[in-house]
Amino acid sequence: MARALALADAAKEEIARLREALDALPVGMVVCDQTGREVVRSRRAVALFGDLQTDVLVARTLTELLAAARVSGRQVQTLELTGPPARSVQMTAERLASGGAVAVVEDTSERRQLDAVRRDFVANVNHELRTSIGALGVLAEALA
Repeated sequence: MARALALADAAKEEIARLREALDALPVGMVVCDQTGREVVRSRRAVALFGDLQTDVLVARTLTELLAAARVSGRQVQTLELTGPPARSVQMTAERLASGGAVAVVEDTSERRQLDAVRRDFVANVNHELRTSIGALGVLAEALA
């Protein structure tokens, strides 16, 4: 009996450590069992599904993605959510050996905004350099 209690306590401690690690991740994680029933949702996943309208769309898509992953393996989908604020959410689901599936949910909005700023910067620098080089070419022809 004492051994069973010690094993139960050790299992509870292990579950608490795993939950703490899961909640510390910068991405959301959702795990479902072989029947498709959600068994774990990390704190970040809960935070990503903020308002009700977004929650319904993301939850439905996530449920479909997990179901497809349980059958076919890896599934990836990106959702563009209109705002305010507009957000981009990428979901990747993978089949587990137990027959369930795990999904990683990541808000990629900031990354997409940074990519847009980078593209704009490169386009502006390109334009400015071409304009300056063109003017130098005209000046060189005039001097020749």
